[in-house]
Amino acid sequence: MLRKLHLQMTIFCTLITGAILLALSLLCLFAARNSVQENNYASFSKELAVLLANLQSQPYLSHQWLGQMQEEHHLKIYLYNNGEPLFYETFHDEEESSVLPRQVLDDARLRLELDIFQNTGGQRILHEEFPFQEYYASVGYLELKGGRLGFVILYPLAGQLRELRLLGLAILAADLTALLLLSLFAWFFTGRLLVPIAKAREKQNHFIAAASHELRTPLGVMLSGLESMEKCETAADRRHFAAIIRQEGHRMKRLMGDMLLLASSDSQRLSLHLTTIQPDELLLECYERYEALAEGHRIRLSFSLPQDPLPDCVWDRECILQILSILLDNALSYTPAGGRVHLSLSRQKDGKILFGVTDSGPGIPASERTLIFERFYRADPSRADKSHFGLGLATAKELVDAHRGRIWVLEGIQPDLSGAAFWVELSQHVPSVHEPVKHIGPHRRKNVGQ
Repeated sequence: MLRKLHLQMTIFCTLITGAILLALSLLCLFAARNSVQENNYASFSKELAVLLANLQSQPYLSHQWLGQMQEEHHLKIYLYNNGEPLFYETFHDEEESSVLPRQVLDDARLRLELDIFQNTGGQRILHEEFPFQEYYASVGYLELKGGRLGFVILYPLAGQLRELRLLGLAILAADLTALLLLSLFAWFFTGRLLVPIAKAREKQNHFIAAASHELRTPLGVMLSGLESMEKCETAADRRHFAAIIRQEGHRMKRLMGDMLLLASSDSQRLSLHLTTIQPDELLLECYERYEALAEGHRIRLSFSLPQDPLPDCVWDRECILQILSILLDNALSYTPAGGRVHLSLSRQKDGKILFGVTDSGPGIPASERTLIFERFYRADPSRADKSHFGLGLATAKELVDAHRGRIWVLEGIQPDLSGAAFWVELSQHVPSVHEPVKHIGPHRRKNVGQ
C-alpha cells in the first residue's frame, strides 16, 4: 500500500511541478521571442535607414555598389526607375525578381493602400514597413533629380526563425532534464515523507500484536477459571476461582486504561485538568501510598525535600501522581528485598522542579535507556510479571510530554542507590495554558524522611 502511495505521490508531484515548469517555460519563450523580434526589427530599421541615406547621396547607382549594399546590410533590394524595374538580372534570379516583389507591392496596396507608382502628394521620400511572410518589408520611393526611384527592400527573417527554433529546443531540453531531476527528487522526497508513516504503521502493528497478546493471557485465565467454577463442588473452591477471575478482570481494566490514555495522547485529545498545587505535597502523598507496600517487600522507602519552600505549580495533580506512582511501582518491583528506594524533590537554578526516583536494583543498561519508554517494552522480559505490561514508562513519558517536561534515566548516583535513577523535570507552569486554574486546600509540609 505504501509503495503504491509512494508512486502516486511521486507522479502527482512530478505532474504538478512539470505543469508549473511548462507554464514558466512558455512565458520565458514568449518573452524571448518578443525580445528577438524587437531586436531584429531594430536591426532592420537601422540597416534600412543607412541604405536609404546612401541611396539619396549616391550620384548614380552601379551594380557593384548595390551588390555591396545587399551583402553588407543583409538585404534584398528591388529598385524601380519611374515605374520600370532595375538590375533584376544581375542581383536576383528571374523567378524571384518577377514574383516576390510583385507580391510585396500587392500586399502594400491591400494592407496600407500604398502604391509607389502613383502620385502620393509630392513627398520627397515615403516608405512603410510591415512583416511579409519570412521577411520584414519596406516599400516606398525617393524623389531624385532623375525622377522617382521606387524600392522594395526585404530583410530575411531566417536567422530570427533559426534563433527562435534553437531557443525552443534549448528550453525543451532544459525542461526534460529538469522534469527528470524533479521526478527523482519527488521520489526521494516523498519517500522521506512516508518514512514516519511507515514507522508509525509498524509501531501500530506491533502495538496491536502486543496488546492482543497481553489481553489474551488474562482472558484465557478468566475463561479457564469460569470452566473450573462450573465444576467446583464447594463454595470455597468457587470463591477461589472467583477471586482469580476478579484479579484478572482488574488487570485487564488497568491495561485498557493505559491503552486508552496512550490512544488519547496519539490523537492529541489528552486534556489536562490544571490546578495550583505544591510539589512537596504530591511527593508526600505518593510516599504515603507506597510506604506499606515497600514494608511488605522489605524495602526501605525514603524521601528528601529541599529546605527552602517551593513555589506553587500549575499542573494536573492526578497526572503527576500517576507519573510518580509508575516510577515508584517499577522501582519497588525491580528492587530486591533488603534494598532501598529513594524519592527526591529539588528546585533547579532555572526555576524548574525536578523529581527523582532512585533504587538499588539491577539498573538499566545504557543501550536500553531510550527503549524503555517505548510501548510494551521490558528491559528484562524474563523478569516480567503479571502486574507489568510494558506500558507504564510509555504512559509516564506521554504525561510528562503533555506537561512540556522531560523524563530520563541514569545510573544510580549513590553507592547504596546504584540501580536506576529516573528524573522528571517540569516547569512551574505548563506553557500555553488556556484552562482556568483551580485552587485546592491549604498547604501542608512534613519533615524530611530518610
